[in-house]
Amino acid sequence: MKKKKAKVDSKIYKTMFDKVKNDPEYISSYNTEKALHEFAFALHEEREKLHMSQKDIAKKIGMKQQVVSRLENGVKDAKLSTLIKIASVFNKELVIGLKQAKGR
Repeated sequence: MKKKKAKVDSKIYKTMFDKVKNDPEYISSYNTEKALHEFAFALHEEREKLHMSQKDIAKKIGMKQQVVSRLENGVKDAKLSTLIKIASVFNKELVIGLKQAKGR
């Protein structure tokens, strides 16, 4: 027996998205989550490339493995100093910049 796929009414979705896409609170939350997940992905990729465990990273930056895990899963918002320490473990420089927000 085939399962029926739920249909999404694209007009409703578009209407909902149009309402929130210009909401400053939504934009701020979205940008924060996007940055957290981009860093999480980069952290995981670099760690895997160097065949290091989360525990290895944690030890080098003086934190618990659980902190590295939460950062790698995009769940924890980190201090700038922590991000700089993590970058240095990989012999990398943390680069932060500003760019024009979309739609402004």
